[in-house]
Amino acid sequence: MNHEFGIDFGTTNSACIGILDNRKIIKYTDSEDEPFPSVVMIDKITGEVICGREAWNQRQELSESCEIFTSIKSHLGTSQTWHIAGKIWTPEMIASQIFLGLKKQVMANSGKHVKFDSAVVAVPVGFSAEKRKSLREAARLAGIHIKSFVSESTAAAFHSYEKIKSFSKIAVFDWGGGTLDISILENSKGTIKEVAIGNEFLGGDDIDLKLAKYVHLKLEKDDPKNISFEDMPARFRDLMIARCESAKKEFTYKDVVNIRMNKYGEYGTVSININYQEFSRLIQPEISRALECLQSTLRKVHLNLGNLGCVLLVGGSVKLRPFIEKIEASWNCYKVYPEESDWSVSYGAAQLSIQEGKYILADSIGVLLSNGSFYPIAKAGTPLNRLDTTASFAIVEDTDTAHFIFTDSSGNVLEYVHVPTFGFFQEQVDVKLTVDENQVFRFLARSQKRSDKYAVEWHYTSPKLIYQLPVEI
Repeated sequence: MNHEFGIDFGTTNSACIGILDNRKIIKYTDSEDEPFPSVVMIDKITGEVICGREAWNQRQELSESCEIFTSIKSHLGTSQTWHIAGKIWTPEMIASQIFLGLKKQVMANSGKHVKFDSAVVAVPVGFSAEKRKSLREAARLAGIHIKSFVSESTAAAFHSYEKIKSFSKIAVFDWGGGTLDISILENSKGTIKEVAIGNEFLGGDDIDLKLAKYVHLKLEKDDPKNISFEDMPARFRDLMIARCESAKKEFTYKDVVNIRMNKYGEYGTVSININYQEFSRLIQPEISRALECLQSTLRKVHLNLGNLGCVLLVGGSVKLRPFIEKIEASWNCYKVYPEESDWSVSYGAAQLSIQEGKYILADSIGVLLSNGSFYPIAKAGTPLNRLDTTASFAIVEDTDTAHFIFTDSSGNVLEYVHVPTFGFFQEQVDVKLTVDENQVFRFLARSQKRSDKYAVEWHYTSPKLIYQLPVEI
C-alpha cells in the first residue's frame, strides 16, 4: 500500500491528511475529532513533553510548572533558545514535537505498518527561506522528509479547484484558531500567482476566551464572589475556555446553549444559558475586524468585493454562524465553502503529494552589463527545477576586481558582488546558479584564472514565484 501525506503546519492547529493508494482519503484527527493543537508544554523540572489536545486542555493549569509554546512557528528561523530542565531547546526541537504528535496520530489510526516518512507541507505565503529551512529540520528530527513546500492558499485553492477554476481573481480567506490569513490570487489556467496578503492575529481562540470571560461575568453578577476570571484557579479557567469552545460550535445549529460545569471553583456547580443573540453581539467586533482585513488586502491591489471573482473560505472560524450571516448579507461575490474548511489546506497538500505542481520563476534575475543592458541568468517562466545553469562574462578593463550588479528585469538592484580577478583583458568570470530545496537561489562567481578559494557566493532568498497546479486545462 502506498501512502501520501499532506500537512498543514498551523500556528494554532496542525492538520494531517493521508491518501492511500491514490484513492482512500484518511483524516487524522485527535481525541476530539479535531486537528492537532500546535501546543507544546515542557515541564520545567522533569523535561517531560506534553503536546496536542492534552496540552491545550491544560495550558492554564500547567502554566506555572511548564514552559508553554503556543505559536512556535513564529520562532522558526531564529537563533532563540530556551534552557529547560537542564537541556537547551531550539525552535526546531520544539516544532519537531508537533510533527511527532502528528506521527503518533497516524500510527494510532492506521497502524505501525504505515510508513509516514515524507509529506508535502503547507506554510503561509511569504514564509521565509530561513523558516522553511528551520521547519525542514524540525520535520527531520521527527523522521519526516519534507518533499516540498506549498503555500497554504495555493493548497486550499487546489483542493477546491473545480469550484473556483473559472475565476481569474480569488481571495482565500483562511480564518483559523489563532490567525486570519488572506491571500489574493490570480489564476490563469491553473497557474497561481499570489499578488497580495493580509493578516490579523485574530482567531477562534480569542473568541473562546472572550466568551469565557463573558460567562464568568454573568456568573459573578448572579452569585457575587468578588473573583475575576483572571483570579480563578488555572484548571477552572481551562475548563471554562474548553466548555465555551464547545458552546461556540453548538451555536451553529442551536439558538440557546447551556454551559454547565459540575465544579467551577467557589461558584460550585454552575449552569447558565447563553442565547444566540448574546453570542452574536459579543463577537461582532471580531467579525468586523476580519471583514476589514479582507477589504484592506483587496485595496492593496485596487480590488473590491464587486470586481473580485470569488472568496474561498477555509479554516475553522469561517464556520461561525454570525460570520456566515454577515457575509451572506454583505458580500456580493461568489463564495465557496469547502465541506471541511479546517482541513482544506492539508487536503490540498496531500493531493499535491501525489502529483506535485511546480514552482516557476515569475521575474527574471540577472546582471547589468557594462553597456547598461540587462542579461538574465535566471529567466522568468523557467521552472525552479531547471534553474541549474552557468553564465560566463568577460571583463573589459584591466582590473583586479569584477563588479557585478544583480537586478530584476525592472532594474531593481538586488545585490552588489565583487569577484577577485587577475586583471587580464577579457578574463572570463563564470556565474553558476543553483536552487536548493528551500527555494534559495545560490549564485557562485569565480574567475577562471583564480582558484575556488577566491569564489564569491551570494544567496537570494526572496525570488518572485508562481505555482503551476497539476490540473488538466
